[in-house]
Amino acid sequence: MHLKDIVRGKTSSEHVLPRLGQGEVDFRKVFDVLHGVGFYGPFSFEVETFHGATETNDIRDYQNDLLASIEYLRSLGEFTL
Repeated sequence: MHLKDIVRGKTSSEHVLPRLGQGEVDFRKVFDVLHGVGFYGPFSFEVETFHGATETNDIRDYQNDLLASIEYLRSLGEFTL
């Protein structure tokens, strides 16, 4: 299962795919549905580095977005291993 978050713009070219937990996706509901049918992984996720999703072109900002996404998932009780 591939996870992404989104903040929708007026057009698809204006969509932003931010770190997990900062967009419109209700990941708690997503995981509840998946676990309800017995799916517990594997999961992957990504954070886009274009359309202003990360602060700069510095790789450290991208790494911080990835780490913050993991922490967000952990705050939901996921990715605890």
